[in-house]
Amino acid sequence: MPTSRQKSEDKDPRAKSRCDEGLRAKIGWKLRFKNVERQTWAGSVDEDCRITCDQMALDYFGDKSLGSYLFEWVNDAPIFGRATEANMFVRSWKGECRFTDQQRADGAKRLAFLKSMDRNKMSAEQSGRLEYFQTLEQFILEFIDTQRQMELAEQHIKDGNIALAREALAKGDPERAVLTYAKLSRTGHEDRGEMTYAVTLSGKWIGEYDSFRQRARALPIKIKLGDNFPEPFAQGSGNLCYYIDASGKFWEKLGNEVLLTDKSAATVNLDSPFVQRKATGRETFTEELYLEGIRLGSARIPIRPIMRAGGVANASQITKGRYRLKIFASSSDHGVFNLLANGIKKEFSVKGDALPELDVNLPESTKLTIDCTLMSGDVVLHGLSLEPVNP
Repeated sequence: MPTSRQKSEDKDPRAKSRCDEGLRAKIGWKLRFKNVERQTWAGSVDEDCRITCDQMALDYFGDKSLGSYLFEWVNDAPIFGRATEANMFVRSWKGECRFTDQQRADGAKRLAFLKSMDRNKMSAEQSGRLEYFQTLEQFILEFIDTQRQMELAEQHIKDGNIALAREALAKGDPERAVLTYAKLSRTGHEDRGEMTYAVTLSGKWIGEYDSFRQRARALPIKIKLGDNFPEPFAQGSGNLCYYIDASGKFWEKLGNEVLLTDKSAATVNLDSPFVQRKATGRETFTEELYLEGIRLGSARIPIRPIMRAGGVANASQITKGRYRLKIFASSSDHGVFNLLANGIKKEFSVKGDALPELDVNLPESTKLTIDCTLMSGDVVLHGLSLEPVNP
């Protein structure tokens, strides 16, 4: 025998919430649970979701007419990614990770409706809630527009049209969208969960966008070396670690996984390959890069786009073309190491903080790994930057 909730959903299938654990989950589920709760009360048994939205609008905004907005929003607003996955989008979901023209048009219509509301009749709290939803709808539009450019760039890269991929990516602005969401987390209230999700967006979504920027030769590929610590016990934990530089850009962080056993290497402390200088807090952007690193014996370092999303073809490959490889290295006295990259072997001498360079030409898209071997003295590697030449 159907329960009260089943009866109500049968009457109005659109009342089923499609909220994921992402951006609209909290309020969506609040509406959902409130509706289910009221369906079980004697005075509101089997209450339609529309009625619950009207009541919530009265409570939230002091205006029952906004109930129609809440009903449309909770049913029609798009589903976003998952906070507990290594990537923002799980590509195997396919349709749930794509946005339609109708979804964007609906979002623009909802935003225009909110902007038409008269705030003069609202209290400060009610006006703050209205501002919250306006900011949310603005974010949704910015997110959809930027995600579309990333998907378009992905297709151009598959087709080998790298210049067109760069053009598409230049039209998107994930940083702006995340700033809008960060504003959302402090609009009308302060919400720790939303603040945390702003960090998730910054790392996963902008990171994925940057990976396509790197494959389109619009952004350098950067690797930071030093001690790293993935979170093996986290729900849906990933195996990627990051370093954030002073400009807010993400570098992939590599540590033990690049070190090779080399008993002949002249190393100061075999038990601790990681070097950590004491920071003064007055370091320049470049000086910060030399604060930590790995003491070189032998190392094999993969150079690849920062976020290798599941379901993306050849996500670890570097697009063909000319590059300049910069190596952030240092030596307390004087050290010499060999570097092998793409069949080219070169010896570098290091004294103090240094930035040796090597030109690399990739005739076709490929995975790139470099081998570094200490020859004499001591050398610490702090990071690498592979920068496109004449993209």
